[in-house]
Amino acid sequence: MKSRISGVLIAFAIVSSSAFGDSYGAFQTKRFYSQNRRFFVEVRENKRAVLYRNGRRLRKLWQRDLSDFPRKLMVTNDGTAIAIVDFYYGNNCRPDAPILMLFGPGGKELSRYLLRDIADLSRTIRTISMCYWYSDVKFAPDGKSLIVQSIVAKHDRSECRSRNAHSSRDEAEKMLEICLSTKPYQNLVFDMANGSLVSREKVAVN
Repeated sequence: MKSRISGVLIAFAIVSSSAFGDSYGAFQTKRFYSQNRRFFVEVRENKRAVLYRNGRRLRKLWQRDLSDFPRKLMVTNDGTAIAIVDFYYGNNCRPDAPILMLFGPGGKELSRYLLRDIADLSRTIRTISMCYWYSDVKFAPDGKSLIVQSIVAKHDRSECRSRNAHSSRDEAEKMLEICLSTKPYQNLVFDMANGSLVSREKVAVN
């Protein structure tokens, strides 16, 4: 019993300092498919990205080198554009980390957005390697725009730290859950034709 309580309290101490641990396996070649499965991007261990038209015989449309491995990569149903969201090994909470990149025909980079451009860094949940700034990314039904919902921590860090006086297992577990909880922050809409941010709307949360 005592060891379990100590373990939870150690975990909470990590929460209070905003430094959770992350673990990632070595990146292996991955395929990221469009929703209709007609296209996919293959990302290789050398950071080479190749777009293919899927079918009985694969047709290579373009290839380019990436600056880093993608955490999430999305392909439009017509294969004309892709979106890369965050890094596979984490953004390290660097304000200047490019965490959203949009590419058009031929793999040409249309735009890139830095962490400080999109996230409220004073309110995000942090780990050793990541600021968790989004909860959902999807294309609009017509495929012409990308919709990203950003998130922030539900409770501020000072409130989490002030609860550290509790020592029981149940209280510590509850504190951990509270300090990890998030809420929607903004809906961001990007034009996939030119990569521009066309709207930024705050999400009302009761």
